[in-house]
Amino acid sequence: MVHTLPIKRVLAFGAHPDDCELLCGGTLARFAHSGVHVTICSVTTGEKGHRKRAVEPAAHIRQKEACQAATIIGATVAFLNIPDGQVFHTTELRNRIIELIRRSQPDLILTHWPDDYHPDHQATGSLVTECSWFAASSGHCTDSPPVESPVAIYYMDTVSGLEFDPTEYVDIGEVIKEKEAMVGCHVSQLGPNAQHGEPDLMGLMRDQARLRGRQCGVEFAEAFRPCLKWKRLRPCRMLP
Repeated sequence: MVHTLPIKRVLAFGAHPDDCELLCGGTLARFAHSGVHVTICSVTTGEKGHRKRAVEPAAHIRQKEACQAATIIGATVAFLNIPDGQVFHTTELRNRIIELIRRSQPDLILTHWPDDYHPDHQATGSLVTECSWFAASSGHCTDSPPVESPVAIYYMDTVSGLEFDPTEYVDIGEVIKEKEAMVGCHVSQLGPNAQHGEPDLMGLMRDQARLRGRQCGVEFAEAFRPCLKWKRLRPCRMLP
């Protein structure tokens, strides 16, 4: 029998405003439906991810889209406002992540696999992993007091599932329409608007959800790996 730990608060870190919706939106929806408080943080403003818009308007548009997507599942949003493509290991950014973890008091953190394709994804995954430890250390001072112990982390899938070998899956069949609606809020990333011209972001999402679902015997699923670092492990499953 697989036991699941009770979860009250989940904090998801994405490098860009649509990353969490694309890679773990269904899981966040399931958490929200079960009464869990969900916070979605975008580390960057994602302002370079638009082919036609100037930087400042694009940043505003992308944050507005993220707020609309979060509303669908009743999630809280947080923005660290780092320029797109500039997620680096700095003391300032580390302290901002630590403070958000302390302020949010999550039982579980979801974030990028540190070996994902995009440098911002890689740095976000690595920084969040570090900060989950530092957030419990009284020696790292921020406005909020330390959390009781390092927060558990699950890494979400990579885009297209490349170089990612899942160990746990979440059935998102019952919430696939909500995940579609969340991704659909990011109009600036659909069709020819996106920086790299991805013609069908929604199709990419559905194909990946269907592939992961086939792997675990359901129609649609999202895939994860737990962080296997000391004090980030838990004896039971933490996903819905």
